[in-house]
Amino acid sequence: MFCTMQYDPVCGCDDKTYSNSCLAAANGVRFWTDGTCDDTNSRGDNSKK
Repeated sequence: MFCTMQYDPVCGCDDKTYSNSCLAAANGVRFWTDGTCDDTNSRGDNSKK
């Protein structure tokens, strides 16, 4: 799999921020949300409970 280095961060279901969705998928992440994990947590996302 070839991924670009374009910065469009996503937060993976493993609570790690990836530079883009392609890199997340390449690391075995199947689900993610847009933005960094810090951004997701600061928005009050309670889905991690």
